[in-house]
Amino acid sequence: MTSIYILDDNSSIRSSLEILFASLFNTDIMTYARVEDFYAHVDRRTSGLLLVDHQMPECTGIEVMRTLSRRADRRLAMVLMSGSVDASLIDEAKAAGAAAVIEKPCSTDTLRQLVQRSRPRIPLRSASIAKPRSTTPYAFPALKIGPAPSPTPQLIP
Repeated sequence: MTSIYILDDNSSIRSSLEILFASLFNTDIMTYARVEDFYAHVDRRTSGLLLVDHQMPECTGIEVMRTLSRRADRRLAMVLMSGSVDASLIDEAKAAGAAAVIEKPCSTDTLRQLVQRSRPRIPLRSASIAKPRSTTPYAFPALKIGPAPSPTPQLIP
């Protein structure tokens, strides 16, 4: 089964994303506070979507993505989350293998769309299927999702 992995040292972020994704998607959701715990779980057969925080005590999200790019195959899509996104971070994330970069905080609908577009095989829960879908194209990895209440992402030029 394709899973969603959340790697963030902030327990509030982990809990919020886990609750949100559990309500939207019919898949396993795994959360990790420490990079080494995540590494102990992931192997070459791991598939799904990883949302990784950029600033963590042990290392950066960029370093995690670089390590995974060397260790795992491409069945694991990676999304970098950061409280502050600029062009150099986007370039660095792209070089490390990121499918997208999102700026925290972002809307529920935007996160749902991000998961669906990054890993279309992750099934929605039946109650979630009726939600409207945006027709705005995503530009991966140059995607910046700001705190605006709009459900459509803001694209970074």
